[in-house]
Amino acid sequence: MVAISVDDHPTARRFSQSLGLKRLRGAWRFPVFADNEQLSTARRLLFVPATAPTAAAWGFILGRLSQTQDLRRCVACALLPAQTDGLALVNRVELAGRRYYPDVLANPGIPERAADGVASGEFLRTALFFLAPHQVVCLEAREAVASDGDVDQIARLVAELELALPDPRELTAGERAVVIPFADACGCSRAETDRLLRSARSFTIRTGRFPDELFRSDGIRSGGSGEVRAVLTALEQE
Repeated sequence: MVAISVDDHPTARRFSQSLGLKRLRGAWRFPVFADNEQLSTARRLLFVPATAPTAAAWGFILGRLSQTQDLRRCVACALLPAQTDGLALVNRVELAGRRYYPDVLANPGIPERAADGVASGEFLRTALFFLAPHQVVCLEAREAVASDGDVDQIARLVAELELALPDPRELTAGERAVVIPFADACGCSRAETDRLLRSARSFTIRTGRFPDELFRSDGIRSGGSGEVRAVLTALEQE
């Protein structure tokens, strides 16, 4: 699955033509295009958050996809507004005192730059809740407008990334046996336990180590939602 987001309809039309997509019909708050009639069976997806904030739109789409797709094989690419001219690959975003790193492509063929825009930060913060950093590509262009050549280049870059995307490792049985008792001791719901498992897995992929110190039983103080929030913050802030 390759999911692409743009901010304006003219660029969306060029993407949909380049990728052979048709608009999905349904109760969407923003235009959605895909290469199949249903989201659950689509291999390529384009959406335009014209009326919804970028983060809310991404959260809605990725949340729906997570119910029907293996998101380990998903690449999310956003084309967002830029303050300067020219298409560029974003390699670092500063937002609200935190630093986010999307994927850094090898020899992307376009300039790379850091960004401090709210749109880029919201996109990354939301996308990284569902995906690992190597699955996220963030591009910027003035007014989110890309030329036909830019559209073709972006489609090629994302397609190449999708083909090269490795399957990140799952948590081992031993690692799950550390997280789940912690969640049980804190009285977590099924959804909260799943989020802890996802966040622990994402942390392990990003850093190359499992954060067992966060789940030690002697570290549980309140044994409730406050402790869970503290652990999630540590996992998702790294």
